[in-house]
Amino acid sequence: MSQTQSTSALQGMAKIHHTLVEVVVCVVLAFVCVGGTPPGINESHYLPKAKHLADPTFASGGDLFLSSHDSHFLATKLAGKASSYLSLPAVAWLGRVFAWTFMAFAWLRLAKVLGLPGLVRPVAFAGWFLINHYGNWAGEWFLGGFEAKVIAYPLAILGLAAILENRWNLGWIWLGASVAWHPVVGVWVSVTAAGLWFMDSNRWLRLRQQGLAMAIAMVISLVGVLPALGGLGGSDIQDSVSAAQVHVFLRLSHHLLPRSFSMQHHLNGALLLGLLAVATVVYRRYGQSQDHAKATGGLLIVAWGAVGLTMIGILIDVAMRIGFPQILAAKLLRFYWFRWADVIVPLAISVIGFGWLGRTVRSEGKPNMHDITLRGTLYLALAWIMACGFVFGHWKRYGDIHVPPADQLMMQSLGPYWVSWDDLSEVSVDFDGSVAASWLPSETLLPQRYVDWLAVCRWIQENTPADSLWLTPPYQQTFKWYAGRAEVVCWKDVPQDNAAIIQWYRRLQRCKLPRQSDGKPRGWNTDELIDLAREYRFQWILVDRTYQDQPPLLESKYPLLVDNRSFAVFYISPRLLESSDRTTKNAEVSDDSPSH
Repeated sequence: MSQTQSTSALQGMAKIHHTLVEVVVCVVLAFVCVGGTPPGINESHYLPKAKHLADPTFASGGDLFLSSHDSHFLATKLAGKASSYLSLPAVAWLGRVFAWTFMAFAWLRLAKVLGLPGLVRPVAFAGWFLINHYGNWAGEWFLGGFEAKVIAYPLAILGLAAILENRWNLGWIWLGASVAWHPVVGVWVSVTAAGLWFMDSNRWLRLRQQGLAMAIAMVISLVGVLPALGGLGGSDIQDSVSAAQVHVFLRLSHHLLPRSFSMQHHLNGALLLGLLAVATVVYRRYGQSQDHAKATGGLLIVAWGAVGLTMIGILIDVAMRIGFPQILAAKLLRFYWFRWADVIVPLAISVIGFGWLGRTVRSEGKPNMHDITLRGTLYLALAWIMACGFVFGHWKRYGDIHVPPADQLMMQSLGPYWVSWDDLSEVSVDFDGSVAASWLPSETLLPQRYVDWLAVCRWIQENTPADSLWLTPPYQQTFKWYAGRAEVVCWKDVPQDNAAIIQWYRRLQRCKLPRQSDGKPRGWNTDELIDLAREYRFQWILVDRTYQDQPPLLESKYPLLVDNRSFAVFYISPRLLESSDRTTKNAEVSDDSPSH
């Protein structure tokens, strides 16, 4: 081997080594930022469905959401296959690590195209996450628990990197794969990329050159588009209830309806828009003569294209106030017009800001990172210190809590009665949280309500039929995750096809906690529970004891030999349901008979 070949081989190995180090650093940053205990906020929603579709015996009691249409074919198949061999928490961790590693690789590819130096890329990645997390307008995120979009976004970033490098054929194929994983994510990224494509004066020549790649991308995208369209089929309206309106005005208004966003989110959006404008001015004044200027300019065009999509969504919302049909507006708004801007605008701000930092690091005319200026060294050290400080502060706020994100709402939803019912607890024993939360050290202190929730779900999993159907407390979303049983309805588990969405809405309204005369929720009484059981054919009931002043007059199953101050299980016998059915039928016959 010649000396030149040996040198090239060593340089190649060094590049691979540096890339691996950067990937590992980015993955560690991701773990610190979003590596909380599973389930994540959406993992309790998607992963049990994937497990049920792969294994119909899981929660086989007739759960509306689990048996409804699935719109994320690839993610569901992958997670479902993994759940055949692994527990749901293990599937979540496996998916997270894969997604974070994939995103780290995609980010580093884009950062290289945009000219960010190696020492700056990980800190710019942390900056992108922090700006997105604390500055998003519509609640969108790109780094978190395992679901379809955390694979779709790295694919989109790879597509964007290829396009900004003028490798359009490869870029279209990456974007097609992004659509296949998550149609809404992939389509909006593709729309803004198409805007960049149309700005090129040679676009028709490019069309001939890229036609085959575009066709391949479209075929790939059908893997995601066809299942998604299947969910939109059928009537959107049944008895004056619109599935689109349920999505936009009830379940997902915090993502889809600008008028419902909090003032803090509006301020976030205005601040990021101002920072994007500043970044654009800085680029136009100082950055166009720099290396990689064309790629940076293309990134800004894509970012402003995403802002344009956001403006269209805002106009649809405003139009409703002046007479635009609400149902039609809801059908349009349900496609997440604001999602891509929440991701790409923070990315562009981070790239422009840290791109300037990267230029201060290098000595004039010396691109080697070993030749850095004193000023650049100070700036870089300051950037790392600030980024690590923000990341550590974020971890202390969100990561140093052993209650998973998906259980936070349940923890906060306490009724007025934090007492035990003497007739339900024969023996009071202390419950060790490590029994249910086996992934934590035995000395870990957990909130009592969370321990109670784990305990009752574990008891249900071990002592009730696998095909049972349950009425569950309204302010939780992890019953299927922990107990593996079907539910009549869960607020989080909105289906993705029109017919099932309307059924879900009706069940949600029907199964709301009853209210007192002052509007405050109260516990169930016996007759109300029996009426619901007759309507939805369930026999098992999990009640939140903090809302009950008295237990219903039904067979108590739990707690009996343990102390659980938060939850209790009741059972309605078939005989009681049958007698209730006969009483109702006799009353109907009596009402229909002629009076004497």
